Amino acid sequence: QTLYQHLQQPDTASRNRVTMRTLWTLCLAATTASALRGKNKQQPLTTTQTLVAGGASRAAAQLLMYPADALRTLAQTRTGAKTLAELGAKTLVNGCVFTSCFAFPVGAIQFAVLGRARRAIARRQPKTPSTLVDVQASACAALASCSVTV
Repeated sequence: QTLYQHLQQPDTASRNRVTMRTLWTLCLAATTASALRGKNKQQPLTTTQTLVAGGASRAAAQLLMYPADALRTLAQTRTGAKTLAELGAKTLVNGCVFTSCFAFPVGAIQFAVLGRARRAIARRQPKTPSTLVDVQASACAALASCSVTV
């Protein structure tokens, strides 16, 4: 199976896109949070710092993954095999800045809710395995971020 055929499958493409964007967002959020903490590594981030870390990381992840997402979309919707050279690089980055700017508030809310929900669940259910706490907190964060996107 070629990469083009792999990208044309909706389930695989959506799953891969979400996974890659999530990984980039988490890596960038951790880096941004570390930079915002500065010298005081033991203190939790303030609400403003959390919002900035989440928003900046989500926007950066969107900016980095946008060309791959555009390529996937083109592969699924174009009939009559046009090559990437014919489409041009501009096609892959058209709308990238607007999409990344929109990703900032979504990431900010999601990251802030994730941290707060994780602490609240762990405090209320101390015997719950950390993986289950993370799943519950992620569900809360995803729900909260939907309030911005819908």
